[in-house]
Amino acid sequence: YTVQASVITSGGGSTNGDCSLLRVSSGPQVTVTRNNLSGTTPTLTVENDATVGSQNSSVLLDSSYSTNIGGSALLAGNALSVASNQIDIGSGSSGASALSLSGMLLAQMGNFRDITLHSYNGINFFGPATLGGLEASGNPLISVLVLNAQSLNGYGGGSDSATINAASVTFTNNNGSVTSAMPTGSGSLNINADNIVLSD
Repeated sequence: YTVQASVITSGGGSTNGDCSLLRVSSGPQVTVTRNNLSGTTPTLTVENDATVGSQNSSVLLDSSYSTNIGGSALLAGNALSVASNQIDIGSGSSGASALSLSGMLLAQMGNFRDITLHSYNGINFFGPATLGGLEASGNPLISVLVLNAQSLNGYGGGSDSATINAASVTFTNNNGSVTSAMPTGSGSLNINADNIVLSD
């Protein structure tokens, strides 16, 4: 039989873990662990109109610095994991190195049942952004959502309400550090889930 690794480790000993990784597999999703990050700036770019993945595949897009996905790129599969220095959800930007999830790209998140968003710093919600859609029955399209970051930040007005829809939502931070930075916005975050997990 075939044994498939569930964790990919980048860096160790005297080797730094800075790199970009794109993986498409018919097998289950994997986790990327990075050691000895040196602060270099690798960039992973998926151009406009490119297609990554296929039906029932697991797709992983992971850069220790910047991941850029074109607004008209097509992502397909059952499981999606993306990692970047910052992840912005909605119509806003925290900087040039941030992965921007908005418009058609944000809508595509509902095509996946299992999603991991891993920011090496913060996951930022801008205005009334919504992550994850609902079926006609009212059930979430996303079954499992993992948000892995040092912080969740809201940038909007007092009347703005960001929303997360998923059957199960896990909040975790395996980056090895926390942040003291505070967002400048206001508003609220609504989480519609059957199960919410706060993990180490």
